[in-house]
Amino acid sequence: MRHFVLLKATCLSGLVLAVGCGGGDTENKGATAPTTTTSATPPPTASSVATITQPPPKPPLAELVKKTLADFDVAFAGHDATKCAAAYASDAVYVQPGPLGWNERHKDEIQKSLDNLFKSFPDVKLTPTRTFIKGNMVAVEGVMTGTHTGDFMGHAATGKKIGGRYFSLISFNDDGLISKEHLYHDHAAMLGHLGKGDPKLHYRNVENIPTTTLEQISPGDNTLESKNETAARAWLATFEKKDDKAYLAGISDDITHADYTRPEDVKGKDAAKKAFAELLKTFPDIKMTPMNVVAIGDYVIAEVEMSGTMKGDLGSVKSNGKSGTVHIVDVLRYNKDGKIAWAGRWGSRMEFANAFGVPARLPAMTTTAPPAKK
Repeated sequence: MRHFVLLKATCLSGLVLAVGCGGGDTENKGATAPTTTTSATPPPTASSVATITQPPPKPPLAELVKKTLADFDVAFAGHDATKCAAAYASDAVYVQPGPLGWNERHKDEIQKSLDNLFKSFPDVKLTPTRTFIKGNMVAVEGVMTGTHTGDFMGHAATGKKIGGRYFSLISFNDDGLISKEHLYHDHAAMLGHLGKGDPKLHYRNVENIPTTTLEQISPGDNTLESKNETAARAWLATFEKKDDKAYLAGISDDITHADYTRPEDVKGKDAAKKAFAELLKTFPDIKMTPMNVVAIGDYVIAEVEMSGTMKGDLGSVKSNGKSGTVHIVDVLRYNKDGKIAWAGRWGSRMEFANAFGVPARLPAMTTTAPPAKK
């Protein structure tokens, strides 16, 4: 807070001392004429000088962000929803693609969602496995684990464990508070772990708390990052162009594609080629529209709107010819040859079910899961 002390200086200007002798006495004929003396203004004293206390300089954004994330970690570990919500700006926007599509929520709803989570999964834990930091953006990949011992979204406690991957993209304002967060994870897998999902769907096994060392990705060579971003955009365009040659040219022979809405990874170029053909058969008019693309080090993070008309079956999911749009995030790691060596994909089959009307028995979640750990 700035404190101001106003300067109050006394000026003695205009004060004239006149000395004169009256009468016509000849002895005074040669007298010196009266003089005028002006007093000098005294120099200001230390107490009269204005004092201005400047506020301390704002810490660098990196330090503010670091503190916000550290405070969130402590609050989440203590299952304090109020303190967790304090990490978000008053006008923060939070989105988690799900059964309601791209549904924006705000600070009070974030706190309510976290409070429900802590009551439903008293041992819930968010363990990051990879973080990305660039400017005012932080992205986190991790695993959420917990035991269902409280009522959750209309489902009574099952005593079963959940364990699945999430990916969160977070932007910070100038005060180091979260201004925007996009959280991606598969709602259907979460319900599947609790035994409440569609029995026709297949889910990844429940993941345990990771014990691997946290991988931290920082910005690298600008030229290389720009090259990778351009390559990623071109690779995403191959879907709409139905260009399998360009699609395969952009990936390495030993590529691993980890789509966390599917039960297993796809490994190798031949398997990737087959998956690409199946996707085009299901959605002949597919479009992969990049909404946000960020290159960091050897990685490219791309938030994508996938739209099309479902004209073929997708595994056990039967087509009904409906058109729709879903949201996914692709994380692509490029090797030294400029090829994609690893690709991770996060999305929500609950959003897919709502967008395309399949499968009919997939229950709709009415409450979102929590923001990801920072």
